[in-house]
Amino acid sequence: MTSEIFFWYIFPLIIAAAGLGWLWYDKHYNNHFR
Repeated sequence: MTSEIFFWYIFPLIIAAAGLGWLWYDKHYNNHFR
């Protein structure tokens, strides 16, 4: 497996994880703040 294939295989997972983490943090913070 080349680094390019590995990069394009991991990059979407990192984006998805970051997005889900941000949504969870934002929702949790808003609920706690209110």
